[in-house]
Amino acid sequence: MLVTIRRQGNNLDIPPEAVLRYGDLSARCIQSTHGTNCSRRRIPLLRQTNEFAPLSAGLLQCFAALVDSQGGQANIVEWPSVAPLPEAVFGDHPFYASMDQLLRSNSRGQILISSPELQKWVIWGIAKMYPSARIIILIRNDKDARELATFLSHEGINARYATARQPLRVLDGAEENYHPPAILCATPGGACENADFETCDLVILLNAYDCVLSHFQDRLRNIDCRFRLFGLVNQAFNVAPRDADFVTALFGTEAIRVGRNGSIGRDTCCIFLPFSACPNNVAPTERSFAFQVYWRHDERNHRIRRLATSLRTADQSRQLPQSVERWLQQHSIVQPSVAILVERPLHAQQLSELLPDWPIVATDQAIHRLNRPFQQRVARMRSAFGLGDHGIVLAQCAESVSAAHVDILINACGRSTVVIPDSWLYSPRSPNRPLLVIDFTDNHNQYAKRWSRIRRRSYRAKHFHAPNRSESEQRLENFIKAQEGWEVR
Repeated sequence: MLVTIRRQGNNLDIPPEAVLRYGDLSARCIQSTHGTNCSRRRIPLLRQTNEFAPLSAGLLQCFAALVDSQGGQANIVEWPSVAPLPEAVFGDHPFYASMDQLLRSNSRGQILISSPELQKWVIWGIAKMYPSARIIILIRNDKDARELATFLSHEGINARYATARQPLRVLDGAEENYHPPAILCATPGGACENADFETCDLVILLNAYDCVLSHFQDRLRNIDCRFRLFGLVNQAFNVAPRDADFVTALFGTEAIRVGRNGSIGRDTCCIFLPFSACPNNVAPTERSFAFQVYWRHDERNHRIRRLATSLRTADQSRQLPQSVERWLQQHSIVQPSVAILVERPLHAQQLSELLPDWPIVATDQAIHRLNRPFQQRVARMRSAFGLGDHGIVLAQCAESVSAAHVDILINACGRSTVVIPDSWLYSPRSPNRPLLVIDFTDNHNQYAKRWSRIRRRSYRAKHFHAPNRSESEQRLENFIKAQEGWEVR
């Protein structure tokens, strides 16, 4: 069946029979019913209802994937066509090349920032990169619009602000001689009369979650989208599932992650290897301490040793899981830099006995209670991993270690928390350098099995993806899977 999917501005026009046949995409909504009871509902994003219909142009590729997966054929028609971006001026920082690739290759997307302090820095970087572009920044309140325009003006950028109370004024008093600012920081009310959406190149929401507000939806609904639309998503905040789904519906699944000092998120993959050997004197259904299930589990530690030793072998005789071997071949890595992450000093000591030539990164305070021979082996606070290096890293010291050159990380910690520092997931110098995390599906104990499932969800929340998928494809799959178990209202 041929399905024609039309994008008209920021809306999707899909035949109702196609939505019924291939399935609707929904936003998850938690509603209180009686007292403290809550119900989980789904708000249709594609099926037209009498209620408020959210903007859904970002779901174009998502619905096309649903059609293709069920044997249909999607015909995509986009109107109006998106105008090309002006030429970019690159600086030395890798932020510019990575950001230009996102903005130039996509008509909409998300800019994921690790803290709210990065909002001004990202806008400043985009303005510097496209000095001849017309950019409109949509902001929720007047104060933030004035502050951002003032900040950009102090940095030498032609920026003005416009609000409903303080509209943009013509400086020279003659409209025919008026040159609009390169960047207009405007609230939705101020953008009604002052923003020229027909000639602008980029529209950026300073806070992407503002798109759930009705006046933002109305402002973007009533204009023809020839510009590129992006939103800044602050990952430091926990938001309601409905808000997160509305952001995906408007901006799509293409994204870039920006960390401290403008570092760019690495391409992070995750592989779970099966493991089911039960430790001695521990029943599969017995609630056990972590040192029995993980740290002093001899068979599990020997599995980690064999994997680490094989990764350090450069010849063809190494025995690696096929998924790991394919990842190494895909990225043309012969002898990777490998780190083993452990949570407790006792676990580091256990693994150091099996890997005597592996240095250990820890602090004196962390190992002062362990035996003297082990303390003498510790490489105290080595500042960075170089190309081809290897080592055992204590989790509490990992934040102080530069891991930009680590290719493969074996997460030996177990339990229910992923303790990988966020700084390891960003690279200030080589953002295209990938990172593979190897974890274990621990089926030897019912509690360990549950902890493994929780870790899987944590990896998805940190934007890890499977090696056979891209980050955008994984984010799209997570969006579809997250709707399972929610009742359609």
